[in-house]
Amino acid sequence: MKAGKASRQDEDGATLHNFGTLLGELSTQTRNVCRIGEGESAVAVTILTTPTPFQAKALHLLKTACSQRR
Repeated sequence: MKAGKASRQDEDGATLHNFGTLLGELSTQTRNVCRIGEGESAVAVTILTTPTPFQAKALHLLKTACSQRR
């Protein structure tokens, strides 16, 4: 069975996304920066949320596509 726009799923059953829904899925990954202390002695701690399996796959595909263009 071929994937098509009407099915909204690929042959493995995964949901297909357009650019808008892809951005929506990726937008839930966040980076939080917490600052502890004041002035010169302040320390910043950056915490990234763990990507969902979909986000991890999408980011991997984007990195692969970008590295092939160089």
